[in-house]
Amino acid sequence: MDFAGLKNSKSATLRLDDRGVSFFSGERQRYLYTPRAAHLPTILHGSHELQRLYVCLCMRYTVVLTGLLGSVWAQSWIRCATMEVDSMMRALYPDWPRLDDYEPYLRQKVQEKKAFMERARTIGGVYRIPVVVHVIHDGEALGTGRNIPDANIQHQIEVLNEDFRRMAGTPGWNNDPRGADTRIEFVLAKRDPNGNPTTGIVRWNRNTQGWTAPPYTTGYIDGTIKPATQWDPTRYLNIWVVDIQGGVLGYAQFPDASGLLGMPGDQGMGGCTQAANTDGVVIRYSAFGSALKGSTGLNAPYHLGRTTTHEVGHWLGLRHTWGDGDCTVDDFCDDTPLCDGAHYGCQANPASCIAGVRRMIENYMDYSDDGCMNIFTLDQALRMRVVLEYCPRRRSLITSPALVPPAATDAALIDLPIPQDICPGTYNITTVLRNNGTSTLTSIPVAYRLNNGPWQTATWTGSLGAGNTTNFTLSGINLTTPGEYFFTACTNLANDPDRTEDTVTTRLVVHNGFYPLYETFEQGWEGRPVPAHLWRVVDPDNDCFTWRPGHCVGSNGQRTTAMFVNCWAYSQTGRRDELYTPIIDLTNAPSSVQLSFDVAYRRYDNSSADELRVEIATNCGTSWAGTPIFQQSGAALATGTNTTARFVPSAANEWQTRTVDL
Repeated sequence: MDFAGLKNSKSATLRLDDRGVSFFSGERQRYLYTPRAAHLPTILHGSHELQRLYVCLCMRYTVVLTGLLGSVWAQSWIRCATMEVDSMMRALYPDWPRLDDYEPYLRQKVQEKKAFMERARTIGGVYRIPVVVHVIHDGEALGTGRNIPDANIQHQIEVLNEDFRRMAGTPGWNNDPRGADTRIEFVLAKRDPNGNPTTGIVRWNRNTQGWTAPPYTTGYIDGTIKPATQWDPTRYLNIWVVDIQGGVLGYAQFPDASGLLGMPGDQGMGGCTQAANTDGVVIRYSAFGSALKGSTGLNAPYHLGRTTTHEVGHWLGLRHTWGDGDCTVDDFCDDTPLCDGAHYGCQANPASCIAGVRRMIENYMDYSDDGCMNIFTLDQALRMRVVLEYCPRRRSLITSPALVPPAATDAALIDLPIPQDICPGTYNITTVLRNNGTSTLTSIPVAYRLNNGPWQTATWTGSLGAGNTTNFTLSGINLTTPGEYFFTACTNLANDPDRTEDTVTTRLVVHNGFYPLYETFEQGWEGRPVPAHLWRVVDPDNDCFTWRPGHCVGSNGQRTTAMFVNCWAYSQTGRRDELYTPIIDLTNAPSSVQLSFDVAYRRYDNSSADELRVEIATNCGTSWAGTPIFQQSGAALATGTNTTARFVPSAANEWQTRTVDL
């Protein structure tokens, strides 16, 4: 796929405009463009039916819950429903890649961390995770039934810390040489999303909310309760304590990159949370707390708080110790012995897959009784820390301001929404400021610099209420010389008590463009929520349904990565989604230049008129040609028959190549 460009122009940018096209993807040696805006040649694969597909940085491609709904033991309790919910979600969204697909990336990061540990003899400091506990009750008096007492919640936080820190003198201690102090701690939040004081406990009366009577299915919890109650998952670990239907004790959502870092508008709860609004942990109310500490209303043998330890392990990227299979399946941790299926109870001599090697029934990621559990291994601890350090919606928790008590005066610079790929010139750069304090701010000083150059200052003035955001433009930034730059900006408010969110640094590449441009959407896209190589996604409607990389069968019949837009989930018409290519330098391009891309798209019915447009700019995107160089919709764009099901290309003949003379 060569993309040459426009004759007699120094640089060009292609913008793809999507007005409802679903699935476009780039094949090997192709370029991908999507309907909203594209800057360069690319191959598009389109599908009108994809609900959602997210590239996960860590637990790949899935916001899924884990657990086993199939096995029941003793009092008909289902120990963990994470893998079952995962399976149900995959049935709904067949475009998701396999859960194991993320493992090569994670394994690489684990090996890097191991190499570092050999030199440093440590895996870093203690990470403190802010927690908000949502108690879902049926109007019971505080401290009774589903409206569990505060003491149960505090006891559960204590159990988490004893287990994750391997605290001596507690049930979380073990003398196994493989046992690890994960150096991860959990603390009830001190500040709510609006900057107000909180205990970290929120109680929701289902009668006031208009929800149906408990118990609740996992689908109702995920589809109704979570979106209505969740606090920003980039700042809080959300735990819902609820009456779950079917004897399920708990389930969790694996880490992923659905926070889509770098996309416009993604600033926590005020941004695009379609992919994130189910993130967190769900625990049955009668399994939350510890009877050893005096918690009431708990049911043995799941009465010591280990259901929450288990599910938070999933939330941090751990798999079941048996890998949800037989002796041939692994959990990707070398120091947890291979085992066949879940273990229930607390057997003295459990069978193992390896002769002479005892099964680790004490591991928190098995299904043993609470009183039997007491260990995370060194590899499991390392894996969880890798997730905290590399997964977008996890790593932000490490520096969350939620553990800082609110103050009257507290400002933060939370975003620099600027392209990373720009032409030489002088720019005005917009920053996003937020008032994290409780008092209205009338001025916020901002400092900024390029690379390690001298700091410059500017001051925003106006009126900014508590919890609100505003844009502030820094003028006259000199980027006339091509090269790589790191632009840093920060608020500089006197007596600011919280500096964790005050500074943002972004990388900029200033250049005259590439030629030729090839994009396979393979190398460098693994584990990325947004395109690699300076591609850029813009969602003007901020509606969460926009260009995403995803796996499918490509035009060569092989599994590949493609860009797609989920038109199937659109409930409105006239929406736009834009995918911009990097700048292309056409100074020495031949007189005849073509853009070639592959498209896969199936209409929902004959009235579907999703449109794909390719637009071009010859001035670094300052303005766009009035007439698209490519524009197709409806039947003309379709590459297959209509379907009311979600569409994910599964065969080479579902793709067609489009070529445009430039």
